[in-house]
Amino acid sequence: MKRRTFLSSFVAGSALLSGCLSGGYGGTNPTQSEQGTPTPQSASVEVVSSEYILADSVVAPRESQTPWAITEVRNPAPVDHGQVRTELRFYDSSDNLLEVRDGYTVYLPTQTTWRNYTRYYTETPDQLNRVELRIVEADSNINGTLIEQASAVNSDMVVEPEAGVDVVGEIDLGRANPDQVTIVALVYDSQGLLRGTMRVQETNPVQTVAFSRGTISIRTPPNLPEEAPSSFEFVVLDGFV
Repeated sequence: MKRRTFLSSFVAGSALLSGCLSGGYGGTNPTQSEQGTPTPQSASVEVVSSEYILADSVVAPRESQTPWAITEVRNPAPVDHGQVRTELRFYDSSDNLLEVRDGYTVYLPTQTTWRNYTRYYTETPDQLNRVELRIVEADSNINGTLIEQASAVNSDMVVEPEAGVDVVGEIDLGRANPDQVTIVALVYDSQGLLRGTMRVQETNPVQTVAFSRGTISIRTPPNLPEEAPSSFEFVVLDGFV
């Protein structure tokens, strides 16, 4: 299994809020009505695609491949979206339900697509006929205030195709003094597609907050290295999100 390590150069000193600082943050960005009165914009999400391929895997029988579902959910709105939960269904040719898998992201930035690869272990891959993705929960609200002066230091990411992603870093809150803070790591591939998120929450944080999280939910077929995560950034919010 190939182990890939990504250094802090991906976050260029201030690995913070690309897109959110440009007005995409849903908690603070108003729009003007025809009468000139500010009204809040709302985010939305939609299923873009759901399909599957046969690809390599450590769990595949020797000299064969296993199904991988590829699903995409997009936030087309001009503001960021809160948590999204999905349900991925696997069906055979008679439309019998074979298995259900859950998916989750705590944050989906404005005009961004979340792509997920889901490995489906089976000894009979020919039995699978189609996959279907459903959005079962979508919270458009982000109940927190952006800490714009926060910055990331000493950050790093390690990617292993089927073992997931680990992100570590230190977040300097600057002059902010929140009672609660939420830090979300956004993981992207080389196409700019969101591959997943991880979150740290702290009560009464000190000026520098440590971030250390890993997830096995961000996977990529090992024979598709060009699709693997390649960069990350942080969103830092005052409050629990």
